[in-house]
Amino acid sequence: MANLQICVLFIICFQGLSQATDVTIGAFYGEHTDVDDVYKRIVEDAEQHVNPGTGIDNIFQPGDQLRVTHFIPNVVNNRKMFSTNVYQALQLDVCAQTASSGVKAIIVPNDLCVECKGIGGVIGDAVNPTMATDMSPKLSQAMKMYPPVHEMTSLLTELVNYTKWVDFLVLYDIDSANIVAESMMDRADQYGWSVRPYQIQDIEELKKILHKSTVKNILLFCEYEEVAIRVIREAIDDNLMSDAYHWILGNLNVPLTYQDVDRIREQGAYVTRLQVQTKSNVAFDYNTQKAEPIDEWPFRLRLTYDSVITLGHAFARHKERTGTFPKHFSRCPGDPSDPEISTALQDLKSLTFEGLSGEVSFNELGDRVNYTVQIYVGKGRTVYVHNDVEEVRPLGHWTQNIRHWERKYNSKWDSKTRLNMGPFRNSEIDTITIVSLEEPPYLIDTGRGFEGFIPEFLKLIAKVMREEMGQEFEYELELVSEGDYGKFDVVTRRWSGMMGRLVDGYADIAAAPLAVTSQRDEAVDFTVAYMKAPLGILVKHPSGVREYPFAIVFPFEWDAWLANLAALIIATVLFIIIGSFNPREWKAAAERGEESPETADSFNFWNSWWFSISSVFLQSYDRSPRSFAGRTLAAFWWLYVLMIVFLYLLNLSPFLKVSKTSVFIRDVGDLLHQSTIDVGFVKGSPAEDYFKYSDVIDYRRLWEHIHSANSMHSDDSTIEEEVEDAVRRVRHSNGEYAFIHDRRILEHESQRWPCNLYITGGNFAEVEYGLAVPSGSPLRDQLSYAIKVLVKQGVLDELWTNHSNGEWVEKGKGGRCDERLDEWERQGLFSLTSVDLKGVYYMMLLGFAFSLIFFVIEVLAFQLGIAPSSPMHTRSHGSRPSYNADVPLKAAAPQHQPPPDDDQKMWI
Repeated sequence: MANLQICVLFIICFQGLSQATDVTIGAFYGEHTDVDDVYKRIVEDAEQHVNPGTGIDNIFQPGDQLRVTHFIPNVVNNRKMFSTNVYQALQLDVCAQTASSGVKAIIVPNDLCVECKGIGGVIGDAVNPTMATDMSPKLSQAMKMYPPVHEMTSLLTELVNYTKWVDFLVLYDIDSANIVAESMMDRADQYGWSVRPYQIQDIEELKKILHKSTVKNILLFCEYEEVAIRVIREAIDDNLMSDAYHWILGNLNVPLTYQDVDRIREQGAYVTRLQVQTKSNVAFDYNTQKAEPIDEWPFRLRLTYDSVITLGHAFARHKERTGTFPKHFSRCPGDPSDPEISTALQDLKSLTFEGLSGEVSFNELGDRVNYTVQIYVGKGRTVYVHNDVEEVRPLGHWTQNIRHWERKYNSKWDSKTRLNMGPFRNSEIDTITIVSLEEPPYLIDTGRGFEGFIPEFLKLIAKVMREEMGQEFEYELELVSEGDYGKFDVVTRRWSGMMGRLVDGYADIAAAPLAVTSQRDEAVDFTVAYMKAPLGILVKHPSGVREYPFAIVFPFEWDAWLANLAALIIATVLFIIIGSFNPREWKAAAERGEESPETADSFNFWNSWWFSISSVFLQSYDRSPRSFAGRTLAAFWWLYVLMIVFLYLLNLSPFLKVSKTSVFIRDVGDLLHQSTIDVGFVKGSPAEDYFKYSDVIDYRRLWEHIHSANSMHSDDSTIEEEVEDAVRRVRHSNGEYAFIHDRRILEHESQRWPCNLYITGGNFAEVEYGLAVPSGSPLRDQLSYAIKVLVKQGVLDELWTNHSNGEWVEKGKGGRCDERLDEWERQGLFSLTSVDLKGVYYMMLLGFAFSLIFFVIEVLAFQLGIAPSSPMHTRSHGSRPSYNADVPLKAAAPQHQPPPDDDQKMWI
């Protein structure tokens, strides 16, 4: 019995030994894959992993062996010869060599024939099974280890659509990359892109084109990753990965070294890299003698290793299913439309395992499926490299099969498309950091939170991001402690304030009324303008300007007034002299009896003074001089008075309306042509930048005038640090300071108590406000897209109109003023007001006061008998004879009547 059992065991073992077989595969090498035998050694490492006896979970059972035949290029005259056309590659190389080798499958890279289009796919239609390590046409019998062209196009399309690029360059080399580039251009109209393709042929010429181009968004995708690596390193050397650039490296697992990444970080470009997701410990599952980490391997090298592993799994399955390895190999049939199919194909298409290139699985067409691509987007320290000390997390994922991903990871795919991206941030935290500053009504810090246009605007941006772009937009809004927009220090070469936070990488977005200027645009990137704000000039309201109450005397200088007074005195004295001594004047005529006695005093001291003064005011007098001398003097005096009065009146209006100077300022030209009002800005404000960098001559002249004046008088600079300081200066400058700033901010300030401010200047200029992001940031195009959506919907205008003048009035700053001036108040800005006429009123009140004083004196003098006409004075001096007007003067007066005494003269 024992001998029988021994015989049975011997027979079983013998049968097992008799079924142990070798299976051979063929590996071809091309211009790149043949260099230094790197790929050959990797194939041999994979061969050892498949075969038993290495101490690792091998694929083949004991006794089975996988053999690899290496098909190396022919050597002619010590020079390796590669195929130059499809016929040569297929018939002379592949078909001829596999026909006599007995291989059961082959591994083919596209560089077997560099100038041939998709040679791996062509060979796959003639020979199967064929493992193509590079992209191949979709309708091909080859098992495609690299994701097919249409899937790569879909991935890159969704990625570019996520970034919301508008203008970008597509750099490509040949074959499959050309197909991808053409597909991207075909979709330009659908997504609103402006795509500029460029085929890489001459690297030096390419660098010149990139330097000249204003487009800084670059998509690089090449058939051969060796070309992509060369372009990247040449771009690094030529400073084409500086701050302004955003590169999307479209090839999967571009093998950048740590030195490459370190140099990219120094230059500051944003880089988007695509990494096929693998198991975290996949490197420990496979044995290799290659010294470099697997993450530094070219992706084709990983695909080559996995091709060997894939064939090993397929042959093992085939043996489990049929009891033997495949017995035949379809080699170059005569009719390519009806090729002979290998029995191993069904095992290949049903295969799934985790390889160095991610999950390996195929569909019925032989296309790679069920893989997931991790997407890294970064700048500086967030640029991904495999051996970073600090872990850099991917920003998102793209999966070939959403349902498979959900089953595999037992999780819900949080996106409507195969691209699942989070919002971009420039740091490793989950929320986006947004910096701003307090600038009512754009942003108001109430102590309990932020109010104003910017907070509401950001909420609308987040809504568009979520609903239109399918991603959350979690952010934190922080105020800049320095409280300014930012200034560039030419010595330290650094920015301060809000710009400094952005440039230094502390923040992802700057959201404020930040004007787009050429200097800022060199340091950061701006989105499209979310608002065009007119500039205004804030001045003190004319009714609040305190002028000299007696400005009515200013038309003449003090010496002119003295000269006029002297002229008045001299004219009066001359009238007295002429009236007293000229025989033709009233006094002499009265003494001769030719006129009534009362006319004798027509040109005494008081009456001559009154005649001169009344002439000044163009008033008539009872009597004028009778003599030619007197009339000549009067005529010249009247002419002099007429000229003086009209000159005075012509000069009076500007002095009465001196408080209206600011109201008549309509544009910058008016500011330039006046000298009574100082003009100023807030340091680093949009208005200052607008004038500082403007190409308009008048604007530049005004800036240079202000700058030179401030340089000469630094103690009295017109440039203020804060808006509140400038507004306070306008309030207390008595109309001698004008503040140029955003008109909407000025409107907010002018509506606060006390209501003594006025905005003039009309809409003489506009500044554009945009959101700022670090140079090259993907957020620029995403935010621009969101802004365009909001502008198209009219939401931003509606938001400003409904809230800016009502709800966003700063708390604790006093009451509000009327929003609009009525017609009377508007015209009153240009008319003379009671404030302008204060001096006139004071003079009238002074006249009233003097008249009342003289009234009281005259009444008291009359009652006390001091006045000559008082009754008491008359009784003490006796009755006075009265002049009878009915009696002729010559008859009433005796010939030898003595002259009347002084009292009688007074009566007369």
